[in-house]
Amino acid sequence: MVVFTKLPRGSSSSSSTHNHTYKYDVFLSFRGADTRNRFTDHLYNALLEASINTFLDDEEIETGEPLKPELESAIQSSKASIIVLSKNYAFSTWCLDELVLILDQNTNRKQIVIPIFYDVEPTDVRKQQNSFGKAMEKHKLRMEEEKDAEKRNELAEKMELWKRALTQVADLKGEVAEGRKETELIKEVVNNIHSRVCLPLHNTSPVLIGMDYDIKFISSWLTDGSCYTTDILTIVGMSGIGKTSLAKYVFQLHSSKFHKSSFIEGINTKCKEKFNGLLDLQKQLHWDISKRNRLQVNDVSVYTSKIENALACTMVFIVLDDIDSLDQLDSLLGNKGLHPGSKIIITTKDASLTERCALFDLQVQPNPTKVLLNGLYESESLELFCIHAFKSCKPKKDYEEVSKKLVKYCDGHPLALQVLGRSLHKRGVAYWEACIKGLKKEPHPSIKKVLHISFDSLPSGDIELFKHIACFFVGKDIYLCETILNACDIETRSGITNLNDRCLLDIKWDNTLMMHSLIQEIGRDLVREESPLKPWKRSRLWCHEESFKVLRQRKGNGNLLGLALDMRMLDGKKLNGPFKLKTSSLSNMDNVMLLQLDYVQLNGKFENFPEELRWLCMHGFPLKSIRLDFPIENLVALDMSYSNIESFDMSSDSSQPPAKRQKMYYEFEIFSMFFLGDEIPNWISCRSKGPSISYTIPSSPKKLRGLNFCCVETHSRENFQLPMIQISNISKNHTWTYHHYSKGVDLGEKSLTLLSHWMFGPNEMEGGDQVTVIVYHHVYSSLEQFTMECGIGVVYEEEKEDDVLSYYKSWNHIIGGDLSPFQLTTGEYFLDNEEFTPSREDYEFPSIDDGGSFKGRCHFYK
Repeated sequence: MVVFTKLPRGSSSSSSTHNHTYKYDVFLSFRGADTRNRFTDHLYNALLEASINTFLDDEEIETGEPLKPELESAIQSSKASIIVLSKNYAFSTWCLDELVLILDQNTNRKQIVIPIFYDVEPTDVRKQQNSFGKAMEKHKLRMEEEKDAEKRNELAEKMELWKRALTQVADLKGEVAEGRKETELIKEVVNNIHSRVCLPLHNTSPVLIGMDYDIKFISSWLTDGSCYTTDILTIVGMSGIGKTSLAKYVFQLHSSKFHKSSFIEGINTKCKEKFNGLLDLQKQLHWDISKRNRLQVNDVSVYTSKIENALACTMVFIVLDDIDSLDQLDSLLGNKGLHPGSKIIITTKDASLTERCALFDLQVQPNPTKVLLNGLYESESLELFCIHAFKSCKPKKDYEEVSKKLVKYCDGHPLALQVLGRSLHKRGVAYWEACIKGLKKEPHPSIKKVLHISFDSLPSGDIELFKHIACFFVGKDIYLCETILNACDIETRSGITNLNDRCLLDIKWDNTLMMHSLIQEIGRDLVREESPLKPWKRSRLWCHEESFKVLRQRKGNGNLLGLALDMRMLDGKKLNGPFKLKTSSLSNMDNVMLLQLDYVQLNGKFENFPEELRWLCMHGFPLKSIRLDFPIENLVALDMSYSNIESFDMSSDSSQPPAKRQKMYYEFEIFSMFFLGDEIPNWISCRSKGPSISYTIPSSPKKLRGLNFCCVETHSRENFQLPMIQISNISKNHTWTYHHYSKGVDLGEKSLTLLSHWMFGPNEMEGGDQVTVIVYHHVYSSLEQFTMECGIGVVYEEEKEDDVLSYYKSWNHIIGGDLSPFQLTTGEYFLDNEEFTPSREDYEFPSIDDGGSFKGRCHFYK
């Protein structure tokens, strides 16, 4: 019979990926009577174990029979031929016909030919002597005995071809078996074939552009010679970043060096597409590493046990491509451990999976290594894109600028570069420009399909978190994001970890949240799909033009959770109307929790702001003062950077009782509130009469987050000058002197209570430290204004006290900054936002008994 042997689907060699006209890697030509059950059988099995697709003819044919068409076809569709020249090889006319056709393929199609001289000398083959001479004499005698002249001439012509072929094959570089161990000879032949047939050419594989470093790193890892350990390398990256291509390349490069090897491709996809997909993959893996007949078993756990046994007793090289769950990983690797010297490569979008699998629960664990793929550099991206768009490494003339725009859009993503390059091949520049315009509205369908796979297994809560970050928080501080979104009832701690593990989110060295631009675009596209044509019906608005139109047309409704608008991002020529907006535009947006209105001019009452607001960002706010008459009960973050704001007026209209009037502002991580009255709040227990107080911070297991200070001021008139406050940590020799930005206030009464919250870290204040606070008055008001009483209290993390400033204390991740410009000497800071600080002579400094004093210097800074 004729046996056609192919590898199981998914582990075929690289030939199919490079030239689809080849069906086989190797055609094996041999004399069955000499070597079929010994050397040739061992060689054939070694080729299969090395994933080399081999054709073997195992049928005995009587001498004189013509070569069958199946054999001719197999020779012509093979990339290489191995010829086992044994003593009786030339006695078979079929073998000689194979030899002639193989050498013809070598001459005309550059087919690789490797002769093996098995128990014969190359000289015997070249000169047709000894057994080869006897075989040719036999064929000559048969020709001479032929009565039919036509057949006799045909045999004569064949003999000339056979002689020429024997001489030619003996001159080729081959292997001589004499005096060598068969196992070593077979290993050398297999390695030779694998390197020449299965190795992909780098310059013909544009998908591997820019991966030289990773190839060298993994190759070094694979060939480090470790025979006593087991190693697992995880290639991590987003969909389409090149994980499979890289793993396939190094597998084809090194798999022949291992006794057993297997490449299992597209695991997650196959598990989803077919009910028994995981079982089929187990069968394939078990066959590859054991070469035993497939079991008639349809139980995943049974096959896991069989795979475990095979892995424990054999050194293997396995690639598991596109793992997406622990079940997949544990079913394919088990929990009994690997044979020393084994190497496992896993490609996945989830960086956490590998070290959470069952193998890492063993007493002796594998050595983990991780390779993170982040994409290509700009020059590499341009080269890859041009290969697909122009079939060259550089852009065509007139296509340079549009090519750079598309490369920038792809942001180093190999699959996106290939997809867009192919779709634009042989298209005009106008078509390219239209494509760029379309990509601004939605991603390319093929790119979108691949990247959507990353979200398939995410829980709904993580998807909502992902959409929030994609729309509003890319480039923002992780702690700011956590503070805000936790208040929106979004689980951020585990959610951000999950997104980061799945390569959907990156946390930079400075704790900012970043996303690949295509991933961010897919996240926003998820929101866009909620209502493609009616933006006001979506849950989030991030496009500044759409946000402006929705606000101006007052189309916002209860569906909206977040809105971002930066007027600097709009083209004034396209607005077709006034730049100013009315606060009434927000009145129907009842559920908006995230609101960004940068450089927006608002008219109207702020009571129209949504009650559910957690984050309000108003960069470039034009006014110096704002009345906080909008709902602030749920607000956890207020960002008014780059604004003209000086104070927040928390008073109501003039018809209210004076006792209700109050103002609040912040600077230097200090929140200040002043209101009518002459009583210190009862939750401040440590008090002292007069303008100074000393206090020892009690020890506590809780984390200290700051101090509350309160003082009661009286004035003979109704115009108060806000005093300067100095807090000194005597134990640590630190001093902070705070000069209020707002110097005076007129509340229409003669008593004023000033309450401030100072946010300190553990390096500035801790239990046991002695603290002194002194209140200084301006020299011109010292005869008319007095500090009647002072109070101080410590604030700890998670403290639930019912105080006026309780909800502002969550702002410590947003407010504050580097105080180094205000440092006078080591440990001393003068906090004043005016161009020049006041001198000592401008203030009245009372003496105190504990030794604390102001150094009395006058400093100038900008």
